[in-house]
Amino acid sequence: QDQTLFTSGPNISANGTLTFRTAPFQSGNARITITLRDDGGTLYTGADTSLPLEATIVVGAVNFPPFFVLPSATVYRLQDAPATPVAFASSVFPAEDVTQQALEASQSLTFRIVPVPTSDPVIDFSGVSVTPSGVLTLSLLPHAYGNESFLLSLVDDGGGNNESAPQLVTVLVNRTNWPPSFSLPSRVVDVDERAP
Repeated sequence: QDQTLFTSGPNISANGTLTFRTAPFQSGNARITITLRDDGGTLYTGADTSLPLEATIVVGAVNFPPFFVLPSATVYRLQDAPATPVAFASSVFPAEDVTQQALEASQSLTFRIVPVPTSDPVIDFSGVSVTPSGVLTLSLLPHAYGNESFLLSLVDDGGGNNESAPQLVTVLVNRTNWPPSFSLPSRVVDVDERAP
């Protein structure tokens, strides 16, 4: 049997109960051979042990949800600012535990963005993305200002429990004061010298 799968056991009690404790973050198959012995002895060509039977214990792998950190849950922008990529999420890993990170290192990670409904949107979500390395690109609606939020989570391709807990991100767009404008019908002012 594969002893790395277990921290104790496998053992079978006299009433047939199988007990074992699996090792953390281990998966695989363990083939065991089982015999039953009584206390009648082996005198006079007796037999106190049954024929062996084989069984397999299957320890299935569990996908742990991915993990990331937001140094700040608030993003500040100026009205009509361009969509410039900036470092945003950090510590992006396929799992929170260091041991599990190594076991799930081959997984692909994708950030999921879910808008929070609002009556005064400022974000153009068709131009919002976060790369697997945590770089945020954020597009704003023209001339909009105010605040809007979205939920950000990290998803892996391992199936099962493959999405992190969502984190709320708020985008605060400050209004920009634009300079006033005017026009001149003519750049020349023509008056008579006798004009008062």
